[in-house]
Amino acid sequence: AKDYADDITGLEYDNTCVGDGGMRAVFSDGTVTNSQWKFFTVFYGPDNLEECLPGVDLDDGQRNCDQQGMNQDQPCQCLTEETPEGWVTQDYDDTWWGE
Repeated sequence: AKDYADDITGLEYDNTCVGDGGMRAVFSDGTVTNSQWKFFTVFYGPDNLEECLPGVDLDDGQRNCDQQGMNQDQPCQCLTEETPEGWVTQDYDDTWWGE
């Protein structure tokens, strides 16, 4: 799955908002994702939110956008991980993945 965030800043809506990055899948056989499914994040960010989007406070649950936009002097940065080799195989060890 891919979120609609900018590939460099991790922000949405013209670099003014932090997205939720959530995913829910419903398959044709009736399978639906839930909290028991494991995940591995390959793209996370921004990891310097306080500096790059100073008007945002994710703790208050209300301010995930700043109409002033991203701080151009300290632009948002993201972390990118390589997709683990063999992760689609049945015997892949995913015990270190999150839940």
